[in-house]
Amino acid sequence: MTARSRLDGGIRVLVQRPMNYAYHAFELEALRRAVGVARVRFSERGFPEPPRGRDGCAMIVSRPGRPDRRLYVSTADPPDLYPAWLDWADVYAKVNLDPARVPSGCRARVVPLGPAFGFRTWSPPQLLRSRFAPRGLAEGGSRWRAWRGTVRTWRDRVPLSAYVPEPGRDDECFFVATPWVKHTEVNAPRATFMRVAASLPGVRFTGGFAPSSPAEAAEVPPGLLAPRRYRHRDWIAATQRSLAVFNTPAVHDCLGWKLGEFLALGKAIVSLPLTRALPAPLRHGEHLHVVDGSEDEIRAALERLRDDRDYRRYLERGARAWFDAHLAPERMWARLLRIADGGAADGADRPAGRSEELDVAEGEAPRR
Repeated sequence: MTARSRLDGGIRVLVQRPMNYAYHAFELEALRRAVGVARVRFSERGFPEPPRGRDGCAMIVSRPGRPDRRLYVSTADPPDLYPAWLDWADVYAKVNLDPARVPSGCRARVVPLGPAFGFRTWSPPQLLRSRFAPRGLAEGGSRWRAWRGTVRTWRDRVPLSAYVPEPGRDDECFFVATPWVKHTEVNAPRATFMRVAASLPGVRFTGGFAPSSPAEAAEVPPGLLAPRRYRHRDWIAATQRSLAVFNTPAVHDCLGWKLGEFLALGKAIVSLPLTRALPAPLRHGEHLHVVDGSEDEIRAALERLRDDRDYRRYLERGARAWFDAHLAPERMWARLLRIADGGAADGADRPAGRSEELDVAEGEAPRR
């Protein structure tokens, strides 16, 4: 029996339109793999209010012989929860979840999703046949611009299958970041990582800050301008070769796209502490290597990863194993349905009404 037949069972899914293709690639891919695009339709009807920007992905899941289940997925950077969707959803899944924001009485239905990122999934013809309508990044954006952004994501980004783990090389380090203008505090630790990597004996560093506007270019520290902007497939290839990568919480302390991509690529991740809840802890020394952002700690981490290949391989395997266990689209889909049906998130026999997700990782940062 295939994975799809085990999950399918005559399932049909109604998805709210419009929605953002890039920010909800995981949901679209889960539907493609576990349900099949022919059994998914997009509609404005049956939902309590219009979606909020790129944030909302609401789904009504119908299965023969079972009650319909209502799933809401939030990918917004801020930790806010929306009351109308809390009242509506059987499961409210959020990428950037702050457990302190969860109202009492909702804990069993509000779960952390883990870091997400955009990739190529449904093709434009499949979207059109299913009556998909795209949502742009800003409220009130034109439908044409939203369609153009959707097609650009499908064209420019790689499919999830391209995230193939490869052992990092001992003598190469690659890291590229966009310089933030409104949230410049994100730039400083990334600049420190670049400077340390560039000064590491025996290691050739490539990358830097890659601005896309004059305002962003003004935020690039001296000597840290990337030689070019990298196409996504080139970024993937260079990241695969890198001995290590660097992760920081981004805007509103959110779990940025790069964290999810680094986990999917099975990289040795040097990371600042994380403050958002996760479906399971990311542990220091097992899934990533946590530093405080100082030059001394970043240098010590990179020197160890350069010199201790066994430790580097251990982190690489741990990162991808965490992705497979907690972020893989089929696993995510099965988990949300299981919780909607009243079961435990990990399939264990636990009392009904508990939020296993918040018990496991209630705002927990990786321990050092």
